[in-house]
Amino acid sequence: MEEGPFAGKAQINSVLCKGCGLCTASCRSGAIHLKGFDNNQIFSQIFALEEAV
Repeated sequence: MEEGPFAGKAQINSVLCKGCGLCTASCRSGAIHLKGFDNNQIFSQIFALEEAV
C-alpha cells in the first residue's frame, strides 16, 4: 500500500498486488474490495491459513 495523492488515503499499487486479500481483511473501514471475492471468502481463506500454521 502506498499513500495516495490525497493525504491520509491509502492507494493499492495494482502492479505489486498478489491478490491475497490481506489488505481487504485488515481495512477497518471496509473501503477496500478485492475483485472476484467477497469478504466472507477472504476471511475463510485467512482462517484456514491460521489453522494450517
